[in-house]
Amino acid sequence: MNVNVNFYGPLEKWAGKKSFITKGNTVYEVLASLETQIGKSVLEHLLNSQGELKSHFHVLLNGLDIDALNGLETDVKDEDVITCVPPVGGG
Repeated sequence: MNVNVNFYGPLEKWAGKKSFITKGNTVYEVLASLETQIGKSVLEHLLNSQGELKSHFHVLLNGLDIDALNGLETDVKDEDVITCVPPVGGG
């Protein structure tokens, strides 16, 4: 199954490009699999030392925050879209 992953803002620069296609059964597995394409660990960048998503990052699955679903263990399906969004400020 192919899952699309998109990075925005500083995360896009960090990852080297905006969009990736990869595989996995859960959000966690999909993000972990990107290490082979990016050359560095997405999970180390997005997770804290307790293995939880850092509070200033948001990960969406098909537009829904994974915190409202099953977190990193949320199941994914073919053609799902995971979006990683850094903190956004404004006034």
